[in-house]
Amino acid sequence: MSGAYGLRNSSRRVGGTALAAALALTGLAGGIAAADPGDPAAPATNADGRIVFSSDRGGDLDLYAVNPDGSALQQLTTAKGADRFASFSADGDRIVFASKRGESSDIWVMNLDGSGQTELASAAADESHPVFSPDGSRILYTRAVGASSDLWAMKADGSDQTNLTKTPSVNEAFGTFAPDGSRIAFTAEGSPGRTDIWSMKANGSGRTNLTQLKDGSAFYPRYSPNGKKLTYTFDPPGYLAVRVANADGSGAVDVDADVATDIYSFFSPDGSRVAFSTTRNSDDGDVFVAAGDGSGPATALIVGAGEDTAWDWGRPGSGNTDSACKPGAPVPAGYKVKNGTDANDVLKGTAGKDLIRGQGGNDTIKGLGGNDILCGGDGNDRLDGGAGNDRVAGNGGNDLVRGGRGNDTLYGDLGDDDVRGDAGNDKLQGGEGTDTLTGGPGVDKLAGDPGDTLKP
Repeated sequence: MSGAYGLRNSSRRVGGTALAAALALTGLAGGIAAADPGDPAAPATNADGRIVFSSDRGGDLDLYAVNPDGSALQQLTTAKGADRFASFSADGDRIVFASKRGESSDIWVMNLDGSGQTELASAAADESHPVFSPDGSRILYTRAVGASSDLWAMKADGSDQTNLTKTPSVNEAFGTFAPDGSRIAFTAEGSPGRTDIWSMKANGSGRTNLTQLKDGSAFYPRYSPNGKKLTYTFDPPGYLAVRVANADGSGAVDVDADVATDIYSFFSPDGSRVAFSTTRNSDDGDVFVAAGDGSGPATALIVGAGEDTAWDWGRPGSGNTDSACKPGAPVPAGYKVKNGTDANDVLKGTAGKDLIRGQGGNDTIKGLGGNDILCGGDGNDRLDGGAGNDRVAGNGGNDLVRGGRGNDTLYGDLGDDDVRGDAGNDKLQGGEGTDTLTGGPGVDKLAGDPGDTLKP
């Protein structure tokens, strides 16, 4: 997006007009320019994850995804209007974003490949900067009315919209969840003319100023994948810098010594690197990457001409979990539902069709009879479909996934999994991690990644 909100203009200080200026700056475009013209059939998953960015290269401001090396560019949105402020779900399979396709900016969600675009929140106010909760069940976003802004949250289907901050005299924006979902880091006004990075509990209570700056401003925080670090934009006089700090705000360091316009930082999926948009090579902007601990110089990640802004670097999409196991997924017709807890549960189905979700903890789940759907959730789970044509997904953790008798579809998903087809004509997919796939009796199809062990 060219003009007043281009990255080339972002060297003006945020602190001069506090959060209102920071909100304006995040409408900028500047960053990734991929090397190829875009392939609608480009793969939606990649071993190093995907970077989502906004670009006006097609006329409107649309969202694109690209591999970190600039390959497999894919246009995700084509609707008239501005699509931006995108963020991946924790599993890398969905994208939530803001789109101004009418009078105001609203919250939308789509699949990793751009399909299934659905509007979730629509109001007279401008809604922007959405992020998923770690379990994918809720979405945090900024709602602005005039010069006032607050942090809101809603369920992943758009219901239960709740104002978390409710502070008429103080503006908040740019919220992001800690990886365990317990806290939210965000930007709020501190002393007049400045903004700081704050933290609060996920319900909006227990606010703490993490940066407590005496001069300059800080905004747009993002947690590292392990939750031990934060990266954010620091606005001292004359330039914008990307910083990395401990999650409590201590130990802040600039990720690079170059005095430039560095902005909109986020961690790589493994937490070892921080990517950000910068004008150090051109007015239009490029994407650079630096060590996640600030220990080395930044280097170019993706360079090229164009007005583009990178928003997030998603982990490799699982792309191989059962659709019914994804957060917010509808219950298939005819299925009985049984949900576990965050403890170590033992869950058993019936002779009919069961949908059993383990949730957290190290669970033991048995489908017994019927064509069942078993979802392990987080934790090191043991799942057995039993008799019937079952769909079984380990989800997070190092899981044992067994089909039992029948023609089963099995997913290891995240973690180092042991996936066994047992009897029947089964389909086995390993997913992320170092997996062992064993077919058993029958004509089986095994799909693993490099490093997996396949035993037909």
